[in-house]
Amino acid sequence: MSTLPFEILLEIAGVLTTQDKLNCTTVCKAWTSPFQESMWDSITISDKQTLNTICRVSTTNPSCYQKFGSLVTSLTLGTRLNINDKQLHTIQSLFNNIKHLKIPTVSQSLDISETNADWSLWSSLVDLEIYKQRMESDDDMEEMLYALSLLPHLRKLHITEDYGSGNIPYRWQALEVIHTYLPQLEYLQMDVAFESIYPEDIEEIDTISPANNLTTANFFYESIDIPWLYYFASKYPNLHTFRCNIAANPDTTYADYGTDRLLLSKLSNIFPRLETISIKECENNEYPHGVLCKLLYEHGLKLKNIEYTAESKSNSQYVSQQTPEDVVYKFIDANVSTLETLTLKCYDYSSQWMPLVDLTFWTNLVELNLYSSWGSIWLDRILDRCPALKTLRLSSENIVVSQRTSDTISLHGLESVKFEHASLSSESLNYISLRCRQLKNLSLRSIKVRGSILQETGNLTIDISNVSLKTLDFTDVTFYQSSGANCTYDTAINFIVLDKPSITPELEGSLDAGVEISGIYHPVPNSKPIWIHQFQSYPKHGYARTYLDTYLRTLTNEQATYAKRYFDSFQNNIAKYRKPESGMSYHERGAMGDSWTRDLHRGYVSVRCSSIERYLLKGFKWDIDYI
Repeated sequence: MSTLPFEILLEIAGVLTTQDKLNCTTVCKAWTSPFQESMWDSITISDKQTLNTICRVSTTNPSCYQKFGSLVTSLTLGTRLNINDKQLHTIQSLFNNIKHLKIPTVSQSLDISETNADWSLWSSLVDLEIYKQRMESDDDMEEMLYALSLLPHLRKLHITEDYGSGNIPYRWQALEVIHTYLPQLEYLQMDVAFESIYPEDIEEIDTISPANNLTTANFFYESIDIPWLYYFASKYPNLHTFRCNIAANPDTTYADYGTDRLLLSKLSNIFPRLETISIKECENNEYPHGVLCKLLYEHGLKLKNIEYTAESKSNSQYVSQQTPEDVVYKFIDANVSTLETLTLKCYDYSSQWMPLVDLTFWTNLVELNLYSSWGSIWLDRILDRCPALKTLRLSSENIVVSQRTSDTISLHGLESVKFEHASLSSESLNYISLRCRQLKNLSLRSIKVRGSILQETGNLTIDISNVSLKTLDFTDVTFYQSSGANCTYDTAINFIVLDKPSITPELEGSLDAGVEISGIYHPVPNSKPIWIHQFQSYPKHGYARTYLDTYLRTLTNEQATYAKRYFDSFQNNIAKYRKPESGMSYHERGAMGDSWTRDLHRGYVSVRCSSIERYLLKGFKWDIDYI
C-alpha cells in the first residue's frame, strides 16, 4: 500500500472524514504527508479564540498554523471577529496559498480596503466572496479596486454590500476597471447598488471591449434598468447564465421607458450563448414588467432554464392595463421545445399560471416550480402536459386534481414533489401516490390538507402506500374535515396515525413546541401504529399571545388504546359529544392532563405508507426575533 503515488493518496483522502484522515497519517511514513496535507485543505476561523491562536506567531516555538498554513487552499472567516489590520496581515502571511476566500457575513468587520493589508500575498486566489460594509467615498472605491488589482488570477468574484444610507453606488466605469484587473474572471456576482447610466454614456459604452471570459453574471440589487441591460449585453457576449433584479429609477417616467426601448433596438445580437436566465422584475412608476423577457423573445433566444419573479410597488394606470403574463407567456412559449427547468413566482397579482401550462406539450421539461398567492393549480393537468417531469414544487391558494382516482390514469415518472404555503385536498396526495410510482421524495411545508372523514369511524385516509419513499416531510401540516376552503379551528383534525411502523420514535409524551417526530418506516404486520396528537397553544416565552405555536406529541400506549376504542365506536361517541363550557380556552389548556381527549370528536388522519427511509413530522414555532 505504501507504494501508491502521492496524488492517488490525496484523491483517497478527499473522500474521507477528518478522523479517518488522522488515522491514515499513522499507517506508514509514506502516508503521513498526503493525509496530513489533505487535513489542511480547508479552514474556518469561526471565533475570536481561534483567531487569536492563529495570530500568535512564535519564532522559537512555531504553531501548527505556521507549519502547515501554506497547505490551506480554502479559508472562511466567521462572524463578529473584528479583525484588525495586523491580524489580517498575519492571516495573509500564514495562509499564502489559498485559492478560495469567503467572508460572507454582515457582522464581519474585515474590509477588503484595509490599508495595512497586503493582498498581493493572496495573488493565488481564484475565488473571492466578500461582504463590503461601507462604500462611503470615491477613495473607498479606489482602495477596493486596488486590492482587486493584486488578485489577477481571480475567476470567481462575489461582492455583497451593505445597503445602508451614505453608500456610493457603483458606476459602469467601475466594472470596466474590475474586468481590466481581472481578465480571467468567469463568474461575477454583485449585490450592490448601481449608479444610473445616462444618455451621454452610451457613445462611450459602444466602444468598450467585451469581457469574453465571463460566462455567469448575477446582479441582485434592484437598480438594473434598460440602460444597464444595454451595457451588460454589450459587455458580456458569452454569458450562458444571467440573473438580475430589474427596477427602474424611481424618477423614471413612461416617456423615459420609450426612449430606453429605442436604445435596446440598437442591439443586433443579445446574449447569443445564453442558456439560463433568472429575472426578478419590480414594477416602478410607469416602467412595466417584461422588459427583458420581451427583448429575449424578440431576439429569438432558445433557453434551457427560466426563472421569472414579478413584483409591484405601484398602482399606476399602466399597471392596471397589463399583467406580467401578457409578455411572459409569449417569452416562455417560444422556449417550449428547449426548456428543461421553469420557475414562475408572482405574489402581487391574481396571476394564473395554469393557462401557461395548458398552452402546449412540454416535451423536455424536467423541473417545474410554480408560486402564486391566487387561483388554483391542477396537478393532473401538469402531469399530462409534462411527461418528462422529475421535480415539481407548487405554492398556491389551491392545489387540486380534476380526475377521480377511479378513472383510468397513465403512470408518470415524477420523482420529487414539494408543496408549500398551499391548500390541497387529500385526494391530491392519494392521486400522486397512485400515478407517480417512482416518487422518492414528498415534502409538505405550511400546508392545509382538506378532506372528509368517514362518519362511521372518524377517519380521513391519506394513502401513499403505492410508493417507496426516501424522504417524507410533513412540516407545519394541518388537516381539516372540509371539502372547500373553510379551514378553520373548528374543522381541524388533530390526530395523525402512522400505520404499522417498524420503529416507534422515542418521543412519547413530548410537549416541546415544534418538536420533530422522525424515524424509519417499514410496515411490520403486527406492530402498533404511532398515534400523534397535534395541537396549537400559546408559546411558553411570554411574547404576544396572538401567536400560536404548533405542538406535536406521541400518545402513550394507554392513551393510544383509549383513542382506538373511541374511534371504534365513533358514531355513538360523537352523538354524546357536548361542546365544553366556556372557561379556560383550549389554547391555554394546551395538552395538560386529559384535555387531549377533547380533540377526539374531530376525527383522525390515517397515513398509509409503504417503506420510508426517513420520515419527519414537525410542528411550527414562531421565531421571537421576527415578531
